[in-house]
Amino acid sequence: MDRWLFFADTPLQMYNAALTASALIEQGDHASLLVYDQFAQASDLAIVYEKIGVFDEIEVVPHHPIHEYRQQLIWQIGSRFGKKNLAIRMILDPSYDHLAIACPTPATFEVFQRLLARNKKLRVSFYEDGTGSYNGAVFKTVYSFDEPPLIDENEPPRIHQLRAIINALRLKRFLYRPERLFLKNPSLLAPGIDISTCQINPEQNVLDKLEAAFAKEPLSLPPAKNIIVLDTARYQEPNPETEAIDHLLEQIIELEISPFLRKHPRSVTDSVYTNSCQDLSGGFWELFCHKEAAILSDALLISIGSTAQLSPIIEGNAKPFLMFLYKLAFSETDSLFKTYEYTVCIAQDCYGVDSDRILIPKSLEEAKDQIRAFIS
Repeated sequence: MDRWLFFADTPLQMYNAALTASALIEQGDHASLLVYDQFAQASDLAIVYEKIGVFDEIEVVPHHPIHEYRQQLIWQIGSRFGKKNLAIRMILDPSYDHLAIACPTPATFEVFQRLLARNKKLRVSFYEDGTGSYNGAVFKTVYSFDEPPLIDENEPPRIHQLRAIINALRLKRFLYRPERLFLKNPSLLAPGIDISTCQINPEQNVLDKLEAAFAKEPLSLPPAKNIIVLDTARYQEPNPETEAIDHLLEQIIELEISPFLRKHPRSVTDSVYTNSCQDLSGGFWELFCHKEAAILSDALLISIGSTAQLSPIIEGNAKPFLMFLYKLAFSETDSLFKTYEYTVCIAQDCYGVDSDRILIPKSLEEAKDQIRAFIS
């Protein structure tokens, strides 16, 4: 009997953690969940998951807001040498055999170090965090010191230099060295990612409980050609992704269309066009995709290359129109360009003969023309 600690910092991660843990518990293991309170309703969702009964214990830890990369790096290095920034109460008291994370962050690194101090044989696994788990993005984040399973020749120099130094000095305490990756559909994993995979096979009773729990705040769409913009994470400063989304929202509004806008759970600011859109930020997106596949099949989902764009096909086998905006945000030399390009490859593999529903505009005007064609 092994003990697992799952770390989650988004609603999607909480959902996937519960699905992954349910199968492990069926095998006789035990699991607890640590929720990092950096998104709205984290505490409310924790109460929901407590009632579902998958986890032995759930604790919500307060957000420790540090946005500047240098300070985040200092946070991680400090964690390695015992500094504690997270106000974690009781959940770390037991000794865990496994830590399961979805995406490396300074917060996950601190938890990793604190668990490792208690159990030198701690094993780390990753579990699905949307498309980033399939295209390798979670392994190439600036917050991981491991050599990524998928090597990117366009990797930002500072990441490469840090990893090179840490790996050359064999500073193993800095390295997650994940032994497996839990995925809903391992066959979609990008070629060249050298990591063992394990399919997420949740217990049906857990799915039923989740559906019942989230039925109180259901999402709803009219049976029409809905345009849904899935926003990217917005912080204090704009970035190429938020600017691309805002430029397109402006064009959509000029067409006298009121699109649906779903806010990213990590956002701390809103788009300037929020008030001109219909809010679709409530409820639980993955469960909605599972239940309302028919309505979504006629919709157009727009984003840079969001995890949520693939949720209809992964969760409910629906094939809405998809518009990927990464070519409006990044040049071909940017390291993120190839990451999003593989996200499109995943979509194309899933859509098969229906790949003509996938739109990849090269300019704002082309995107506007494609939207005109969609609504006509």
